[in-house]
Amino acid sequence: MSTDFRDAVGRLNRIPGVQGAILVDREDGIPVEADAMEHIRVPIAAALTAQLFRRASRSAEAARFRELRSLQLQAQRGNVFAAAAGPLLVVVVTDEDANIGLVRTEVARLAQELAAV
Repeated sequence: MSTDFRDAVGRLNRIPGVQGAILVDREDGIPVEADAMEHIRVPIAAALTAQLFRRASRSAEAARFRELRSLQLQAQRGNVFAAAAGPLLVVVVTDEDANIGLVRTEVARLAQELAAV
């Protein structure tokens, strides 16, 4: 399975503008697999994104939107995408020039594949 995870993050990381792809344990915020540029602090990105996803999930449930599927953080110099994949989160960090639609599509596709396993 580790090879499958490595292939999965590698596939995301080949998208132009992607700075890093991380599979994160959804509950603990611990990176399971990562392929990221050196300036991405993987453990910190994983923990913070998992925490943000958990809080956003509680907000979605409180608003009766049901289960949160994905989250996008857009900033001046880049984006962070996170999508639920069973017990994992698929997290992608991009620069500001990345094709957001392509990244969102590929993150959602991988999340569905991983959730089905």
